[in-house]
Amino acid sequence: MEVPIIPEKLVDSAEQIEIWLEHREDEESTLAISVKGTVESTNWTNPRLHYIDSQEAPPRGIHPFDVYEFEFYATPPQVGDVYSMHPTPITTVFKWPGYSKDMKLIRVRTTNNMASLKVDLGGAGTPFEEETAPPPAEQETYPQEEQYPIDNEPTIQKSEDDYLG
Repeated sequence: MEVPIIPEKLVDSAEQIEIWLEHREDEESTLAISVKGTVESTNWTNPRLHYIDSQEAPPRGIHPFDVYEFEFYATPPQVGDVYSMHPTPITTVFKWPGYSKDMKLIRVRTTNNMASLKVDLGGAGTPFEEETAPPPAEQETYPQEEQYPIDNEPTIQKSEDDYLG
């Protein structure tokens, strides 16, 4: 196999994400993720999805553990290849045996956008832990000095006009 001179790059954009389950006898189901996108010219090869750890917060109500994020890569035309400089569709299919049924969101990053697809594969999703405040630290208590009112302290009364400037 010839090593490409120009390494793979993110494709320009992702327009559509589709999923389906493939069932085979005596095997677990496989999740297929198809992504259709666009590259800047003809003759791009080896389109693929690369799993990454998500750096972006999920939408409200979806636990970060239930978000699966990918980058969409392909190999551009190599030196000496003949190609045309016009936007060209490109598609890849990622097959995932042993996928998580708790998955709720698939994201695909490209150079110019991020496409996403909400999914429900029958899992309950990762439960959110109820946020509870930690118990307050025990503080030492010191006796407070008694406050005695001073009778000759002047009283200043302000009206609303004083506050409105």
